[in-house]
Amino acid sequence: MGGFHCLICRKNVKASYLSVQQSGRHYHQIVTELEENGLALPADAWLKSLPKICAIHAPKCQQKVAEEKMKRVDPINLAVAQEITIHPEQVETHSPGNIDVVELMDAEDGAEGAELDNDAEEWDGPVTPDLDGTPTGRPSAKKRRRKFAGIGSIFLVTFEQIDILLRRCRCGKNRRVDFSCVGATLRANMACRHCGRKEKWSNGHGFTDHPKEKAQNLDWVVPASMYLSGVPYQRLLDAADSIHLHLPSHRTYNRVLNEVLLGAVDNVLAEVQVKAKELIIAASGQNGLRIATDASYDSMGYCAMLCRLPILCLRTGLIISVIQKERYRDGKGNSGAMELLATKDAIQLAPKLIGIPIHSLTTDRSSPIKKHMAENHGPGSAQPIIHMFDNWHITKELNKKLRVAAKLKRNGYLELWRHSVVSYTWSIVFGSGGDPELVEEKLLSILQHVCGIHNFKGNPNFKKFTACEHGPDIDHRPPLDPNSPAYEFLKSVFTRELIQAYQQADYLGSTAAIESFNNALLRHCSKRIWLAPEQHQARLKLATLEWNSRKFLELEGVRWVYSKRRQQRKYQERPAWKKNWATDKARENQWRADAIWEAKELRYAYLDSKEEIGTPCGDFWTEDVGDFDHVIDINRMLANEDEVQLQFDQEDNETE
Repeated sequence: MGGFHCLICRKNVKASYLSVQQSGRHYHQIVTELEENGLALPADAWLKSLPKICAIHAPKCQQKVAEEKMKRVDPINLAVAQEITIHPEQVETHSPGNIDVVELMDAEDGAEGAELDNDAEEWDGPVTPDLDGTPTGRPSAKKRRRKFAGIGSIFLVTFEQIDILLRRCRCGKNRRVDFSCVGATLRANMACRHCGRKEKWSNGHGFTDHPKEKAQNLDWVVPASMYLSGVPYQRLLDAADSIHLHLPSHRTYNRVLNEVLLGAVDNVLAEVQVKAKELIIAASGQNGLRIATDASYDSMGYCAMLCRLPILCLRTGLIISVIQKERYRDGKGNSGAMELLATKDAIQLAPKLIGIPIHSLTTDRSSPIKKHMAENHGPGSAQPIIHMFDNWHITKELNKKLRVAAKLKRNGYLELWRHSVVSYTWSIVFGSGGDPELVEEKLLSILQHVCGIHNFKGNPNFKKFTACEHGPDIDHRPPLDPNSPAYEFLKSVFTRELIQAYQQADYLGSTAAIESFNNALLRHCSKRIWLAPEQHQARLKLATLEWNSRKFLELEGVRWVYSKRRQQRKYQERPAWKKNWATDKARENQWRADAIWEAKELRYAYLDSKEEIGTPCGDFWTEDVGDFDHVIDINRMLANEDEVQLQFDQEDNETE
């Protein structure tokens, strides 16, 4: 059965065998091929003649598979299409009497193993879209299997199964097995008193191939993977204790971070930011940078100690940098002053990193930032910047006022109009093209529309917008009385300050991407866990690396939204849209694999330099790349360096 190279026939073997005695619906294609070639077999006899059928069916199958493969634009799929060319003369034939169930199953397993060994036929993730942008569908289950190599080949096996596997000697007799476990590394010394054979076994290997390497791969890869995924390591240890799963200690976790992993993240981030800079320059051109900022804090309320301000390019959605400010070092004890200080640094840092002057800055309606931009970056200043407000922040404030007022009994039908008013004010900014007069007239037209007036020609307040934009189908909601308290409140809401805010709103973009980044940042910097400034700074770099790596895939077309679904939120009256992303998981997580690989390179250089084991290798990675306001000092993360050094040495002695 090793000659069954036809993919379609081989795929039908396993699915058809279980129900071959029941119906012919699983093998109707093969029966059709037999009839076309003048062959007639009983319904249960095709399995014995499968080699001959495969020889007839193979050319057409391979041509069909090759055409489907060539439709895909990914180079991996192109390589697959080039390697599946099989000729009929290569197909082996067997006599009907030599075919049985075991042979069929062995052939299927052998074919799967051959595909696992072939790098060109490996594929993990959704199929990339065609040249016209339409997805071609998901690949088969075989091609979505992960390759059993590298850091991905880690499995959970019970101790009883390992004992059964190692207890039997090659001579066929039971032997003595002595187990020892340190961290996640399990070692076994086996000795057979019957044949005298002695063997050793371990579930891992060295973290690097350096001759001086003593650290085991599992003891370093598992903590590194948990840190890169944003999962608190103590939470993982608590879950492991409940199922008696052996993992490296929290001390080993800190050692991995301090010695190699933090430096590896810095090196990978530097490479990613170079690519991000090239994309931002290509998208901005000579028009200047369009950036957006929105601060978030390490805790809720007025007890925040740290402020983080991401700088995002609105044209690409990439994070330029993340600025961190401390309350007592930078804000002089005032948590509200940290956002203004971070914004000032962002205005100076963004042009320095990218090499292009800032054209516009989009923020929320912060009064200190508004005052600073008007005084220092106005039209006649040395560094003029167009300051715009985010439309979502303005509309959110308007909706909050209307929702509170609609609960009052005297306001009557205001609740019926609230959602329409909020939705229309949101669309006014994007539909006016930045014309301040048109924005003002559309906002004032709301007061006419709720009263049932849809044409306002002759009104001196309306020159560019003289009628409502809706069609003849008008809803049957009762209009508001101009003398009612509900109308008077709605009229009082549209103040001159609110109209000026909408006139200054960004009509080309919003800070929605910033809000998404701040939400994704909680995965690495939770507000429930306090982090030291150095630890917080390191996790900001980790979040930036993850965000920009995913944005690269979106810009390349590898990651896209294939559907949306409605999902009810706790603090929202109406369901919100939830995006379902289709992506290549292998490429999306490639930055994590790069960080671990870079950690191994740093570890190898660390051992090769003949430094004392346990000393943080800061010389390899503490160079200031200019992305953040200060460099991480690893020594501040160690409470007592001498005590930790002694613990590391004791652990090395136990490992030996």
